[in-house]
Amino acid sequence: MSPHPRTLIIASLLLSFSVSACEKKKSQPTATGSSAAVTPVAPTASLAVWSPPKVCTTLQACQKRCEACATSCKPEDASACNEMGDLLLRDEMGQFDIAGAARAYERACEGGQMLACSALAIQVQDGRGVARDIPRAVSLYEKSCNGGIGVGCYNLGLLYLHGGGGTIDEARSRTYFQQAREKYEQQCDGGDLQWCMNLGVIYENGHGVPADPDRAKSIYEKACAKGHGDSCVNLALAKFAAGTLDAASELSVLEARCNTGTVLACGVLGQMYVSGGPGVPAKPELAMTLLERSCTGGSAHSCATLGAFHGLGKVVPVDLKAAARFSQRACELGYSASCTALGMEASNRSAWVEAQKYLQLGCWIGDGEACSNLALLVGEGKGSKPDAERALALTREACGMGQGPACMELLKRKEPIPLPDDRKQQLFEAACKRGFPEACAALGL
Repeated sequence: MSPHPRTLIIASLLLSFSVSACEKKKSQPTATGSSAAVTPVAPTASLAVWSPPKVCTTLQACQKRCEACATSCKPEDASACNEMGDLLLRDEMGQFDIAGAARAYERACEGGQMLACSALAIQVQDGRGVARDIPRAVSLYEKSCNGGIGVGCYNLGLLYLHGGGGTIDEARSRTYFQQAREKYEQQCDGGDLQWCMNLGVIYENGHGVPADPDRAKSIYEKACAKGHGDSCVNLALAKFAAGTLDAASELSVLEARCNTGTVLACGVLGQMYVSGGPGVPAKPELAMTLLERSCTGGSAHSCATLGAFHGLGKVVPVDLKAAARFSQRACELGYSASCTALGMEASNRSAWVEAQKYLQLGCWIGDGEACSNLALLVGEGKGSKPDAERALALTREACGMGQGPACMELLKRKEPIPLPDDRKQQLFEAACKRGFPEACAALGL
């Protein structure tokens, strides 16, 4: 199976956010509802970064081989299920089916494809195409991690770091990040370049180790030199963040990678060409073509960007239907801010049931703003019966994701703040400076 999601087995990100193979990353705010991005912005959540099938060349061929796994699953048939899941997450072959992808990954996982277990876990954790079930997601990540797949360990680290399992546990998070790093190092040393890139992501983000951008850049350089396209993208983004990007040379590298199937290279190029910049010509029409290619290939961030452009009339005329279509695809692919934007748009139309649906999905995927807004609807009985207990639980969840106003609401109610002491201190200091008297009181001021 090609490295996958939200963690993107290979995903590269812009600016300070890089993504790695098949890892689940917390979604960052998109351009939806704000001014369109001019510089590249890293995709975060995401769908599978795709690579050409190795076991079967068409969706139909994968499906036929995968069906054999219903009775007796040979390794090659399990691989076909895994590739089928990848293909269903992109509509390039005529069919996008998030629920079908989950079923295919489940068969692949049962057949011994450990990377598929992590891909399935991401969807289970988010409730995308399959029922949301955190204990099951944890079990699947553990199976993948114990089966030698670093992304399973890494995603467990992210889950405990952000409290996705209900409790923030930074010590456990560091343990899983360390296991992921050790596995990535072994696989990278063995010549598997996609895991070299993931190793670079760990050092760039400082997960389980002190952040070391220079080391991350060095790892990307080595993998890029050996032909790993997504590492070349992450290298370009690292240079962009450091202000050392040679636009002319890097553009040629990104163009070559895009033309040979590196989905994220197409998305990054698209964003760079929207308005241009130093050494980068403005090519808005080409930008939209590249972003659509990237979106079709499974880049949730590119889909979200297209939704924003169509909704705001940036680069293209306002087209609310296209905006909704691209935003919905981004949401389905796991970009939480797009789910939140769809929920808020539905709220503006007083379509409360629809609003709750999208806000719930955005909250599950990891957007504290979605949880906070959903809490308001649930508490007021818009889209469902009033439920003060559930509204409070959603407010706690939003606070646990770092949503300041939600934490202040809990503080006003004299409810516990679900954050480690150091993060509570930072929150109270920031809130006090912004004029929240409850925060100042909590600091003894």
